[in-house]
Amino acid sequence: MPVACFHLPQIALACERSRLPHLWGEAVALADVQQNLLVVSAEAQHAGVQVGQSVISARAFCPSLIVLPYDREAYESSLTLVWDVFAIESSVVEPVSPEICFVELQGKEVLERAQWLANALATRIDSSLPSRWNR
Repeated sequence: MPVACFHLPQIALACERSRLPHLWGEAVALADVQQNLLVVSAEAQHAGVQVGQSVISARAFCPSLIVLPYDREAYESSLTLVWDVFAIESSVVEPVSPEICFVELQGKEVLERAQWLANALATRIDSSLPSRWNR
C-alpha cells in the first residue's frame, strides 16, 4: 500500500502563536527539557538560531529570543482535527509526533488524493492564521 508522509515542521509554533498571539512576528523557539531547541521561528532563523542549538547558544545569536517549553500533549490535542481530516481518506492514520503523520492511501489516483489532503490541510491552517499572516 502507498503511504503518504505529512511533515508539518512549524505546527507546534503555530499552536503556540494561536494561544499567544503576541508571538506573531517575534523570534520564538520551543525547547525540550534539556534546553535544546526543537522548533525555531523564521524570525529566529534570520538571527542565526537553529534547531538543535542549546538555549544558551541561541541567545548568543538572538538575545531577544523567546523560548517556550515544547508542549507535545497540547500540540497532539490540537492536531486531532488534522488527523480526523486524514481519516476521511484513510482508515490507517499513524501520527508519529505532532509534526509527522503517515497516512495509508488505497485505490487509484493516490498522488492526486495525497495532494488533495495536503491542500485541505493547508487551507485549514491558513484560515486559522491572523489575516496579516495569511498572504
